[in-house]
Amino acid sequence: MDASYEIEIENRLNLDGTPVAVRALSFSSPKQTIASVLSESSSVILFESGEDKPSQAIKVNDDPIEISGGGRDQAYVACRASRTVDVIRKSELVDRIALPGEPQAIAWNGSYNSIKQKIMVTCQLPGSEDGLVCVIDEQTLSISNTLKVGKQPRGITLDRQRQHLLVANYGSDSITVIDQMGTKVLATLPTAGRPLAANVSWADPQDIIISLKAGGVLQRMDASRFPPVLSGLTALRKPSEASNSVIPACALPIGEDNLWIVPDRTSESLALVVSNEQELKQIGFYSLGASEPSETGLGQVAISRHGLPTGLCIANRKRKQLLFANMRKVKS
Repeated sequence: MDASYEIEIENRLNLDGTPVAVRALSFSSPKQTIASVLSESSSVILFESGEDKPSQAIKVNDDPIEISGGGRDQAYVACRASRTVDVIRKSELVDRIALPGEPQAIAWNGSYNSIKQKIMVTCQLPGSEDGLVCVIDEQTLSISNTLKVGKQPRGITLDRQRQHLLVANYGSDSITVIDQMGTKVLATLPTAGRPLAANVSWADPQDIIISLKAGGVLQRMDASRFPPVLSGLTALRKPSEASNSVIPACALPIGEDNLWIVPDRTSESLALVVSNEQELKQIGFYSLGASEPSETGLGQVAISRHGLPTGLCIANRKRKQLLFANMRKVKS
């Protein structure tokens, strides 16, 4: 019998813009900061660890869509309409980097040593579906390299175990694998269709889950070998509906019990999935508001720690809210 879990919402914070991204950052401190990107107000709001009221709001360029950063004093905001990456510190905008196309997602390459690292941005070229990854040098804050990837690139994610980055090519039905420093393409992997993001498990680094818009499907890839190979598919469903009805915004590893949490792009709901070598299956569905389909639903989720219990900050795009919640295992 599968274990049971509960998600309890502690606060719903109304915002002056749609939360298109939410991330856990650290800003050169062990203390975590939650950052949320708001589209209409072109701003980033910051929350200190454990707080559900913002401590800071920073104006950025037009149409911000994503934020990334690590254990340094800076974070990086991809702004689509203005084709820039804005560099912020914890209280202010400090720099702006021009891009050759519209950014779709951004990632920091994840090394916490004293040497400045790289920021990777997926871009779609103007008037085209062609995709690039722009590699930005953290020391000079300038583009040091560009790599061709598939059409309509979307999410980009660091695979720390293998020192790779995974690019979801929505328009090419594929994943491009590049090295951690952004010097070359290592492989291109076919997917079952329309990938939005690829994420790597914290508990089992051989486990990669790809979120597919086509059919509301999650695809598992086994990374115990290179290149990784397809090892499972599951269609996400609401309990009351027989057809595939959940479109994953992303799939994030909890770090315990082989669990993944999957927000639905088309309703105020979350699916819970188990993934391991033996199975990939949905084991839970949680309605956090209206469950009927709509054009917008939930977006990204920031996880305060890996393992259970854990705190969640959930972007509710439909209501322009951040939901602060706790997730725990229910004792049997």
